[in-house]
Amino acid sequence: MTPHILLEARSSADVVRRQLRCAHDDHAATAGHLRAQPPSHVHTLARGSSGCAAAFLSYLLAARHGVPAGALQLSALTLHDAPLQVRGSLAVAISQSGQSPDLVTSMQRLSARGASTLALVNQMESPLAQACLWRADLRAGPELSVAATKSFVASLVASALLVSHWRMDAAMLKALDALPHQLDTTVADHEIDATVRALAPVEHLLVIGRGFGLPLAQEAALKLKEACGMHAQALSGAEAMHGPVSLAGRGRTALVFATGGPELPGLIAFADHLRRLGTNVVLAAPPQIRERTMTLTPADMPELDAVPAIRSFYEVVAALATARGFDADQPPHLRKVTLTL
Repeated sequence: MTPHILLEARSSADVVRRQLRCAHDDHAATAGHLRAQPPSHVHTLARGSSGCAAAFLSYLLAARHGVPAGALQLSALTLHDAPLQVRGSLAVAISQSGQSPDLVTSMQRLSARGASTLALVNQMESPLAQACLWRADLRAGPELSVAATKSFVASLVASALLVSHWRMDAAMLKALDALPHQLDTTVADHEIDATVRALAPVEHLLVIGRGFGLPLAQEAALKLKEACGMHAQALSGAEAMHGPVSLAGRGRTALVFATGGPELPGLIAFADHLRRLGTNVVLAAPPQIRERTMTLTPADMPELDAVPAIRSFYEVVAALATARGFDADQPPHLRKVTLTL
């Protein structure tokens, strides 16, 4: 029987079609307010897969829109009730369930301190959605697998919709329209098999990305941990040179996500460097890169390459979990909704 994690990942194209059909008004209305009163800074709040999506939003805001953005430390608000100076800023929380007390409490306290608040959430009646000034529905539908897939894809798309409406970016909106077709593009079975064979015996893995591909690497590493029982650490290709590259060498394995854009040449060069050190490199890259292990379908804009890339990698996660004897739908010690403070 096909696991739920794979069924839900494969429904991502339909989820994005639904978003593109129904969600523009939500984002356009919020964007109108943001253009009228531009925030000084954007704070992102999220955990787990949503935290990886929040990193994507932060990078998109900074690189594409010129707005400083970054993750806010939730414990500073929930455990220390820090008197943060956030008046005039925007706080964006991303969540599948909208249930976790740390997100709800943080957004309530940020609002009380003068920040505008926005929830990108899959449950519009959730406490998080109700705690925020603005909200946008991810429209991912119910997820049965503990490991989030389609809601992560929906969070990436919601982030891009927000930014493209905010800056009235017609090129990005057009590129978003092409995503459902790209999400329907399948990975060749022999590439999935080759990737699984390379990763199945590995217990400690470096997962490398950069720029818009770093949140992709972070999400991939998280899925390898929770669904496949593998210790995987996500790193920027640049950051890895500041110490972690000492972990490379014979008997070690690295998974490199070489997405498009200005980061691509450096990531290919870093993969070559790792090979020269004796590292077994699994390279996920666009079709023009001959050394690739797995082909990444490019989006119409390199800033969006992470969206079809993670959809493709979920195929690997499901197959790898089976190869390693794990139930990808029910990772040990986890539950679908995590409540933390």
